[in-house]
Amino acid sequence: MDEIDETQEVEQWMEGNTEGSLTTEELLELVVRGHGVCEHYCCSRANYGQEKCTCVRSMFPTPKHYELYKQARDYYIKNIAIQKVAELIGKAHAPACE
Repeated sequence: MDEIDETQEVEQWMEGNTEGSLTTEELLELVVRGHGVCEHYCCSRANYGQEKCTCVRSMFPTPKHYELYKQARDYYIKNIAIQKVAELIGKAHAPACE
């Protein structure tokens, strides 16, 4: 794909004019496992930024889907952290075995 075609795709994606879909189940799976980024140099990411690269656009049909994912992922991560801290506190206050 050349840069002009990708620019048009980015514009359509930003406007929410795509045909893709994302079910609630698929979104929740992404929230739990996370959405990674390209491991190597990514021309799309270099040209359009992390938020609009081909990897993001291929997973999330619109920017609204991506924003919902980011909010849900942040909430999920915070709650995992809270749970882990609570477990550590619980272990610290547990009576020692005699």
